[in-house]
This record gives sequence, C-alpha cells and structure tokens, in this order.
Amino acid sequence: MEEAAASLEQARAAFERSQLLFEKHIIPSQKLEVDKAGFLTARARLEQVKEAVTAARTDIRRAEQVVAEAQISLEYTKILAPETGIVVQRLVDPGDQAIPGRALLKIQTSGFLQLEAHVREGVIQHIVRDKEYDVNIQTVDKPCRLLSGKSLPMPTRTPGRFWSRPACRKIRTSIPACSDD
Repeated sequence: MEEAAASLEQARAAFERSQLLFEKHIIPSQKLEVDKAGFLTARARLEQVKEAVTAARTDIRRAEQVVAEAQISLEYTKILAPETGIVVQRLVDPGDQAIPGRALLKIQTSGFLQLEAHVREGVIQHIVRDKEYDVNIQTVDKPCRLLSGKSLPMPTRTPGRFWSRPACRKIRTSIPACSDD
C-alpha cells in the first residue's frame, strides 16, 4: 500500500509540473496527457490496493471466527470423567454422535467397589470395625489395605437341617485403590 501511495505522489507531482509547463507553452499537450494518465492510473491503483487490504482484513476476521468456532467445537470432544478410574466398557463407537444424557463409557472407580466376605464366627471376633487390614485380592493381583466395614448376620441354622458350612458372618466394605508395591 505504501508503494502505491508513493507512486501516486510521484505521478501527482509530475502531472502538476506538466500542467504548469503546458500553461507556459513549454511542453506539448501529449506530454501533459501522458502525465495525467499516469496520475489517474496511480490513483486507481492506490484505490485497488486499499480495497484489497480491506478485503484481506475482512477475510482475516472471518478466519478468526472460524477458528473460534472450531475451538468451541473441539471443547465438545473432550470427555471428562467425574471420578478417577478405569474404562471398563465403551458404549459408543468412534464416529457416533454423542447425545446429552446418554452414557458413552462405563468407568470402574475404586471408591464404589465393595467387597463382601464370609468370615467364620470364630474369626469375626478378631476383626475390629473401621480398622485397616492388609488383604490380597486375587483378581486385582496387588496387595490392598481395606478398612473393615459393617458386619452382617448370616442366616441362622435351622434345627434338624444339615448346614454344609460353619456359621459365618458377612463383612461388607469399600475397596480403595490398591498399591503398586
């Protein structure tokens, strides 16, 4: 744009100089017409450049709006889990449209798992509620520390009926995250 403005100023000066010289009958009319055409061409060129700059700025604003909309759309692609855990089941396939309120994944979190164990009556007296115990859960294959939970009574034996296992009580507790030790 600066180049076109400089060319316009140069053409304007040449045209004005030619007008003065023509009025004094020093140059022919042909030279005046050539300088006038150069001036008008330079002015038109400057206007074209200004329009091109305006159009480019408009295109830049449009492109910035498209980028902003894309960033908003990109935010909708993030899946944030309410809890830390492990994805155990994917309920949608890649490319499926997510629908508000519809589950996408099933997550297993350690805080919501519960362990229920049958403990013999002779051993239950040694388990204190709300005390931590080291246990080994085979499916997890890692040592865990569990806080003993609520002791629940098991069904009592009916007199005269065969009971295949000794009298037990259930203990129910939450399973925390297991250590990697």
